[in-house]
Amino acid sequence: GKMVKLFCAIVGAAGSAFPVDIDAGQSVGDLKKAIKADKLQLFLAKTIHVLVVADRECLEVQDAEIAPHPSRKRRWDKLNEVLDKNKKAKKAAGSTGFSYVSFPEIDSIMPATKYRPSSKPIPDEKLDALHRYFPILIKAFGDIITGKEAKRLHFIVPVLASVCALFDGGVQILAEETVIGKRVHGDGAFEFVLKRGEKRVCIVEAKRDDFQQGLAQAYVGSEALADVEGLPKVYSIVTNFLEWVFSRSLDERIERATPVMMVMENDVPAPESVKQIAGMIYSILSEDN
Repeated sequence: GKMVKLFCAIVGAAGSAFPVDIDAGQSVGDLKKAIKADKLQLFLAKTIHVLVVADRECLEVQDAEIAPHPSRKRRWDKLNEVLDKNKKAKKAAGSTGFSYVSFPEIDSIMPATKYRPSSKPIPDEKLDALHRYFPILIKAFGDIITGKEAKRLHFIVPVLASVCALFDGGVQILAEETVIGKRVHGDGAFEFVLKRGEKRVCIVEAKRDDFQQGLAQAYVGSEALADVEGLPKVYSIVTNFLEWVFSRSLDERIERATPVMMVMENDVPAPESVKQIAGMIYSILSEDN
């Protein structure tokens, strides 16, 4: 086996450190024997307690992450080149904050193929509360279209919560989640992350209706999350409530669906439209693959 050199010291005796060579696979008992063979007078003097101070490298090997799929690894390498370059430029400009990558950059590194999410039917009565809630929200906040974007989140949340409720506590919604990539040199900032077992659906609000920037944020974030949690698949939704863009990051490719519109009727979301979009989220959280 591999030999390691351990430096042993007697607690309380300055300058008493001495090296012992031992096979990496050996136990504490073997270490004591080695000390005995090497430094008999020390061994007789005291009971030996072994405290191991491992160096960082050694510990990181123990905690080895699952290596990403080769295609994903290549994607991360290309992404990191851009993230590192932009970080340098940003430092020079004196700004900090989240990894800034533009959508055209993302699109050239990892162009998306077609995603065709299905919509799983939700019984109408399960959405009754949601339909009753929209007019209450609109009375309080004013219509959905105008005003501050912060307001839009209050319309997005009931849709997410209504779908999560179908799982009877089986889905968690995490709010304002930040993920710091390890092997991906970027971060994720999500308004929400829906969690069910190993499944993750990351929600990004498209600020100022800028879907390109929203997608860039969602895609870097999805890679960071795949990295940190060792996931082969991460879903994302970028929305301003009126438009919903579903994507997923798979090992071998990125997929993006055609935007789905939340149709409005008499200033409230049309039931059919709500049912379709809620059903798409329901389907993602339900599917077992």
